[in-house]
Amino acid sequence: AMGFIAKDIKIAVDTAHSIGAYAPLAECTHALWAEAVQKFGGQLDQTEVAKLWEQATGVTLGMKATS
Repeated sequence: AMGFIAKDIKIAVDTAHSIGAYAPLAECTHALWAEAVQKFGGQLDQTEVAKLWEQATGVTLGMKATS
């Protein structure tokens, strides 16, 4: 679930900070997952995080239609 992933990423960020490590990618990743949890709830499957990116970009992800 998205809530568990957001929690685990926060633990990684907090651990990096506690040892003075520079972790900008982890910080950005945590911010994105935390936003997804806030908007959609932590109980949803982690694949639902794509909705956040779809809303931010206006691009719908999905299977390409075949002819």
